[in-house]
Amino acid sequence: MWTTLRTCFRGLTSRRPATNREFVVRLVRRHRCRRVAEVGVWKGDLSRMLLRRCALEHLLLVDPLERGRNLFVSHSRGPHPAMMEPGVYNCRMGEETLTQAELDDVYAGLVAELDRDHPGRTTFLRLPSLDAAPLVADGSLDLVFIDAVHLYEDVLADIAAWLPKVAPGGVLAGDDYGPAFRGVIDAVDEVFPAEVRRVDPAAGVWHVRKNDIEGAKRRFMRCSGESRGCS
Repeated sequence: MWTTLRTCFRGLTSRRPATNREFVVRLVRRHRCRRVAEVGVWKGDLSRMLLRRCALEHLLLVDPLERGRNLFVSHSRGPHPAMMEPGVYNCRMGEETLTQAELDDVYAGLVAELDRDHPGRTTFLRLPSLDAAPLVADGSLDLVFIDAVHLYEDVLADIAAWLPKVAPGGVLAGDDYGPAFRGVIDAVDEVFPAEVRRVDPAAGVWHVRKNDIEGAKRRFMRCSGESRGCS
């Protein structure tokens, strides 16, 4: 399907902000997003930036903050993250792997801070991505940012779970589209052809507009439904 679509749909360009978090802030502001979900929160650095610098009505934070989901034996058939020991997924985020007690403290402290500084504007679902997604209404979010487990199968599953939650005209995005995380690249490229995905290499952030996806599919059907090519 997408091979034919590539001949029917023009490519898109990207911009180059300084950092991934700065890029996401700019993306949210550019599309005037009011209802945002962050899937994979860690210690809340991006969450704070979004709440301070964007005109959000509501930010949904999703993260189990569970040691067993930060450190485990990987059986992924996709490429393993380059900075991790082969066969072991260890989300250290530049520091020693946190204990469960430390992760519990991170959660409690972040929730208390957000409730104090941004009352009524946040919800924290302390759940794995695929358990949280069914609790969110389809089409209810302007932007979803995926930054959870960076293995090929997990990224595919997160895209499938969260894309329906994005409203028409909204954006699905994700982090770490770069050489260190080939599983992220493979999953995103498998789902979204170059004609609809946008990638900022400097930030390592990929994003797609839901309208672009639907428009591309409709254009493909017009191109392939009759033996007359595109007009």
